[in-house]
Amino acid sequence: MRGWSATRVDARSPGSRRRCRCTVAGRPIIRAARIARERHQEAIEYFENQFDEPDFDPTQWLDIALYYSPAVARGIIDLVTADDKARSNIAEVIADNLDISYGADECQQFAETIQFALANGVPVDLDVVLDGCMRAIDDLDTWADDDVKEPLVRLREEVLRLQGEH
Repeated sequence: MRGWSATRVDARSPGSRRRCRCTVAGRPIIRAARIARERHQEAIEYFENQFDEPDFDPTQWLDIALYYSPAVARGIIDLVTADDKARSNIAEVIADNLDISYGADECQQFAETIQFALANGVPVDLDVVLDGCMRAIDDLDTWADDDVKEPLVRLREEVLRLQGEH
């Protein structure tokens, strides 16, 4: 749920009668989850409705979904032809953003995205992603502690593992 952040969690002791009140962006967490699902569904429906448009590029939208919203990507992957999947640039998109998107959650999402893409016929140039990892780690070497680099190191290890499989 990119764009949502936990803003408050109020909890009472186990014996308290007050309910736990969890919110995300000021909304109760259950409502926030429902809104996220609805928006994913809206994005999937938009994708489906655009196929007949002359300027619609399913590959571009697939790459956007793979990068920003794996839930949307799961909803549209079966609608994308093999030829359109073959034109995907998701490896370049991920590699080019690793210098600014290197947190644990982001790197975990990238690893899952790469696995999902490969499992669904979207070619991912693992050498490109590996180069992006190495560039980002090299950049961080100049100023960051090992714990900051750790998510990138884990992503690099996962890409190396995937290279061994493919």
